[in-house]
Amino acid sequence: MKELFIKGSDSLPVIFFNISAIQYVETTRMLRPFGLTVEQTGLLIELYEKDGISQKSLSEQALKDQANTTRMLKRLIDKGLIERRNSPADKRLNLVYLTDKGRKLVETIEPRMKETEQDFIKLFPPGEYAVFKKQAKEYLAKMVDKIGYYKWK
Repeated sequence: MKELFIKGSDSLPVIFFNISAIQYVETTRMLRPFGLTVEQTGLLIELYEKDGISQKSLSEQALKDQANTTRMLKRLIDKGLIERRNSPADKRLNLVYLTDKGRKLVETIEPRMKETEQDFIKLFPPGEYAVFKKQAKEYLAKMVDKIGYYKWK
């Protein structure tokens, strides 16, 4: 086995960090030609699935603070990928929507993201990925429950 990305421990958190870091680097590489970060892409995909949601909801879904989300949204607005509109029900509330350009970009990127994920799934012996994914999600849910910090959906 090659050296771990972060050495010095074989603890589960370090193992998960290494897995995440490697996937993050590969996903970043794939997104570079589109001028997007992994985090920005996450927001775009969230809006693709639930267009017209509040910035607060986006922050919670992205597990980011509102200030960080505001900065990311500003960059996406500047790129013409999203727009803010007043809520028809409450004029004090801004809702975030994908533009046509943003929707087309998500439709272009999503298959490539799935290809990147498939490259990692192929590393598992047949049948083991589903088990690993289920166990990892359970572990994550328990961690979130223990910490009690984020609203996880």
